[in-house]
Amino acid sequence: MNENLLIENTTIVTMNPQRDILTNAYIAISGERIAAVGQVDEIRARYPHAERIDGRGKVVLPGLINCHTHISMSLQKGITLAVPDGLYRVMWPVERSLTPDDCYIGALVGGAEALKGGTTCVVDHYFHMEQVRTGHNQTGSAWRSGAHNHESVGAHHRETRVRRGNRLCAPLERPSSSRDSLAGSSRVRYCLA
Repeated sequence: MNENLLIENTTIVTMNPQRDILTNAYIAISGERIAAVGQVDEIRARYPHAERIDGRGKVVLPGLINCHTHISMSLQKGITLAVPDGLYRVMWPVERSLTPDDCYIGALVGGAEALKGGTTCVVDHYFHMEQVRTGHNQTGSAWRSGAHNHESVGAHHRETRVRRGNRLCAPLERPSSSRDSLAGSSRVRYCLA
């Protein structure tokens, strides 16, 4: 199998400091990494044996970020649509019965769905987060999570009590890698969303 891929004649939305949009451009991928972005002659010469994909009429975008999700709920899509007060009468009783394996499988399904739609990073919190984390990691997407913050859910509890009180966000220690684009800044590890 060829380790190199070349997407030709496409529009590329960059995230460089100038936010350039390149037209009729080429993008070379080596293994799992973007290796080069540029014009035809330069890229073709560097990757003469790459598998080629015609990107004409397509746009290459940076991965999208879903800043608030409960990705394991992908298994419960649509179950409350036709029910008045469906959140309380249907969803919460279903959630009470979720097992760790249910949340793991939901994370796999939801993660694959997210990737298919161009979302490469999610911020997630739900039940059984260890299993959700395992599912996210197996899809290959980047993700951040928070501990589940609900003490109780169900028809008898129409409000959510927050365990963490007023401390809704906690800072992450500064990145140690010099390659990290946020090096030297403070980042959010988890946040009540």
